Amino acid sequence: MLDKKWLWETVEKQRIDEITQKHNISQVLAELLIKRGISCEDIPAFLNPTIKDLHSPFEMKDMDRSVERIIAAIDAEEKILIFGDYDVDGITSTTVLYLGLRKLGALVEYYIPNRSEGYGLNKSALGEKIQEGINLVITVDCGISAVEEVDFCNQSNVDCIITDHHLPPAELPKAYSIINPKQSNCNYKFKELAGVGLSFKLVTALYEELGVQGWEELLDIVALGTVADLVPLQGENRTIVALGLEKMNKGLRLPLASLAEIAGVKPPLDSYHLGFAFGPRLNAAGRLETPKEAIELMLSTDKDKALELSTYLNEQNRERQEVEQKILEQCIEMVDEMNLSTSKVLVLANENWHHGVIGIVASRLVEKYYRPVIMLSINDDQDQAQATGSCRSVEGFHLYEALNYCGDLLVKYGGHAMAAGLTVDKNKISEFTHRINKYAVDNNIDQYLSPKIYIDMDLNPLELDLNLIKDINRLKPFGQQNPAPVFRVGNLQVAKFSLVGQQKNHLKVDFKIENMWISSIGFKKSDLVDRIFGKSKISFAGYLDENTYNGTTKLQLRIMDLKDEEDGYLSSDMKIIDLRNKSISEYLTLPNNLDKRYILYTNGYHKNRLDNFYLSQPNVIIKEYNEDYDISVKEIPVLLHTPIKAREFYDLLAKFRNLGVKQIIIGFGTDDVALLPQREFLVAMYQAIKVLSTNGKRATKRDIISQIDSKFAVDYLLDRGLNIFSECRLLHCNDDCWELVDVEVKVDYTTTTSYKKYTKEQDIFTKWHNRALTADINELLSNQQITIEEEE
Repeated sequence: MLDKKWLWETVEKQRIDEITQKHNISQVLAELLIKRGISCEDIPAFLNPTIKDLHSPFEMKDMDRSVERIIAAIDAEEKILIFGDYDVDGITSTTVLYLGLRKLGALVEYYIPNRSEGYGLNKSALGEKIQEGINLVITVDCGISAVEEVDFCNQSNVDCIITDHHLPPAELPKAYSIINPKQSNCNYKFKELAGVGLSFKLVTALYEELGVQGWEELLDIVALGTVADLVPLQGENRTIVALGLEKMNKGLRLPLASLAEIAGVKPPLDSYHLGFAFGPRLNAAGRLETPKEAIELMLSTDKDKALELSTYLNEQNRERQEVEQKILEQCIEMVDEMNLSTSKVLVLANENWHHGVIGIVASRLVEKYYRPVIMLSINDDQDQAQATGSCRSVEGFHLYEALNYCGDLLVKYGGHAMAAGLTVDKNKISEFTHRINKYAVDNNIDQYLSPKIYIDMDLNPLELDLNLIKDINRLKPFGQQNPAPVFRVGNLQVAKFSLVGQQKNHLKVDFKIENMWISSIGFKKSDLVDRIFGKSKISFAGYLDENTYNGTTKLQLRIMDLKDEEDGYLSSDMKIIDLRNKSISEYLTLPNNLDKRYILYTNGYHKNRLDNFYLSQPNVIIKEYNEDYDISVKEIPVLLHTPIKAREFYDLLAKFRNLGVKQIIIGFGTDDVALLPQREFLVAMYQAIKVLSTNGKRATKRDIISQIDSKFAVDYLLDRGLNIFSECRLLHCNDDCWELVDVEVKVDYTTTTSYKKYTKEQDIFTKWHNRALTADINELLSNQQITIEEEE
């Protein structure tokens, strides 16, 4: 899991106090409102949205002209066609306008293209409908760029009314009228309505003009489309969603009730359910096949039919998830083979990836690797092999400008800073990959490749209580530009943690704050166990929530990220997990670590002393520090024992960095290393040689080791002992066989040059070992002074 930067800004206390006093709210709520850019005078409407906060639809350019034309069509019994889009905004836009016009007695039908037809108006579909007698076309959530298609309608004496919330191009279609608050000379106060919001405004205007009641009944559908289209939940959008949710929680209309039943959604509903339960299921049909079933469900009045359609959409959504997961796994395998130090923009291509889901997969890959992702689905047309792509970016890297730099290689492209689409010839994918990565490097993309968490407030652990939840709930509904507030809480004591869920991919942590316990949950955050294992205190970033169990409601933290803010790092690309003096065996057996491959590094002294646990672990390979082994980027090195020389430690870290290793675990324990043969060892060595000689056997090194107690059986200690006794003239070597020498004078082996040398090495190691165990991790990684003493 990538390390995220935690960013937050402080607010002047004077501003907080002013809002607190004026609106009689808490300081926490006041600060959260300031962070959301809500002005002091707009706070009442923000906290208590009402239907009076909606602007008159007639303030919008061309609204009166559009209403006049539609009423004329109704009176003349002309056939009206609603031309929509296959996403949730398009489906709900079509639903709202269709229901509104039907209530007014209009002869109305709808057309929503399949994804294969492409977005927006197309002449083929229009031609068929004109042949069937359509007199008026009203677009919803599309049409603002349809210059040729509108000309086609005009030539057929069919008027077009465009309702579209997308940014208008320089050349507008010659439509009968255009309803778009973003067009020039439109004085409508709120510019960020979704497509369904404009459909709703058109229906509202028609009802007001004709004196018909009941436009408020459509607010639930408008809220659904608004949330699903990810428009800012401020201003009118916030009012629409708040009122729509209020209506839903009083009782769901049949289509949504059937969807809720199939999805397992129970009231009270909030924006989360609209965006993550209803939205994906309505979207699924259009992503994989056609949006027909989605619009049929939204217009259904038969309970059995609605349940059948909801079941179908739920199955389509499940299938979409399976297709998405399969493609995601393929992509991860492809990225694992890449060098991420040079692949700043991930360009991934494969034949016949489903174009309806590659945008979702691209977003998930951005979240995982935090770098721009371009996914290309190559068609298998031999005559014109092309790839169609979806692109997603990271904050700061302008995707459209990057594509523009590669424009001569592309068939077509379009989009904006964070998302785009493109088509490229198959034989130019490699050149395109090189070119866009060159652009990324030339534009210093590395500064944008660290994911960020924007924190609203830093809380004292002792401030955590349920009153905070009441303040937070006043900010609902949450969505774009009004996200659920994110808090940082530092200095939390870890009481216990566990991995939960069927796949053990959720992290549950209990924190202790004085005499109070607070539970937390991190969904799909099992990798964060690295951050807390072996730590007594930790910092939390995430949401405040409440959890009710057995009738008792308690505060709960929902984890976005956890951090030991004193962790050390070699670089932004190689993380150090500091588990010194901690249980490495316990760490390796955590469920989320069992499928990882660890290389345990030990020294010559401990190589043969490792307990059976390490030797029997299937996910573990054991190596000595001086062994020649090129670790792969998929393997995680664990420095289990302190290397005998500090130089080995620093050289190995440099090697890991050069090989692109992403994570290193330092697990040094108090296990000492004997570099100096002690008297007990020397006596055992001498006795072993004596026994072998008495029995008429050769005393080779191997033979001597076999006679010594296993606790002494260390090759280099034997070499050192033999050197000391040779210098004392107690032994001599004859044809690789050691023999005793008779001496009449008592010898002090501690005066030998060899013994003094080994004593000095033991002293240097002891100093290094103590430093390796106790030094601040950043100090340990950066200060190599100890290596100078070794070399001297």
